Amino acid sequence: PLNLMEIGSLPGVFAGVSDLLYEDEMIYASVTNHGLMIFNAVNPDSVYFEGEFHVPNYHLNGFELRGNLVYTTGWRNFRIADISDPANPFQISEYQIYATDLAIKDEIAFLGGGYMNEVVYEDLHILDIADIDEIEEIGLIEMGRASQIEVEGDLLFVSDVENQLHIYDVSSPTEPEWVSTWSSDYTIYRFYVQEPTVFIAAGVDGMRVVDYTHPDRPVETGFYATEEPVLDVNAMGNVVYAVDGRTLKAFDVTRA
Repeated sequence: PLNLMEIGSLPGVFAGVSDLLYEDEMIYASVTNHGLMIFNAVNPDSVYFEGEFHVPNYHLNGFELRGNLVYTTGWRNFRIADISDPANPFQISEYQIYATDLAIKDEIAFLGGGYMNEVVYEDLHILDIADIDEIEEIGLIEMGRASQIEVEGDLLFVSDVENQLHIYDVSSPTEPEWVSTWSSDYTIYRFYVQEPTVFIAAGVDGMRVVDYTHPDRPVETGFYATEEPVLDVNAMGNVVYAVDGRTLKAFDVTRA
């Protein structure tokens, strides 16, 4: 992490990437107006385009990968696609809902943050996806418009447009329980959960570190200033990667 060096890039992707995932030598990218683009990264210095899951007029935002299935959400509906053949993904199920982010835990999907034609869709919906042909809503968390949703163990983390981070106990998905709400005085662009820490991309306020060892009373324990606004963050072990307006930065958070 002290000597990062670029060794490759994604061909044909110039703007509009809202999420990226690297798994099993493949790269998955949600791209505005393109849907989910799939790249082969067996050789990182020569990544090539493999295929895409594209639905006309479907602005894909969030996605989760589970085996040969990808779960996506966007302006129109929750969709499930088979990507066993990366060159020819195809849709196998759909559920009508407006949501801009999702998280998957076992056979449960959490969706929220809908916004369409200047209409805000509030609350967080909990779906049973065990049978993809009979997707069923089994729970609801009443709240404002969610920005990002992540799940870690039995805890669900949800940021909202009011720059609050909510924690819920979802050990019983049909009866989710509120645990705590942590309010910030800065913008929460994105966050990443790595037990027992939440790393927050806080724009011009840098990267923030919140400890949730005690989920009922999370507390900020660290702060890293950057020259440019931090827009996204990820972590691997004791190294946190933050994307600002111009660069990718790596931080040692051993003592965070």
